[in-house]
Amino acid sequence: MNPGDRVRGKDGRTYVILKATEMHYGLVDPTRPPMIDEKNGQQVAHIAVRHEEVEPLPVQGVAQ
Repeated sequence: MNPGDRVRGKDGRTYVILKATEMHYGLVDPTRPPMIDEKNGQQVAHIAVRHEEVEPLPVQGVAQ
């Protein structure tokens, strides 16, 4: 999965991947306001999870 992909967390909520590393995804909750780092002005993840803790969701508007 890649940044921008939608996933479902173990809590049942839908998140968007902000950043992907070798072992973790940084996720943002699209229903919450973005969190911005005060020092560099970049958006930061709401939560970080291991890859196996989320499942991919179908891409919206694309037939499966």
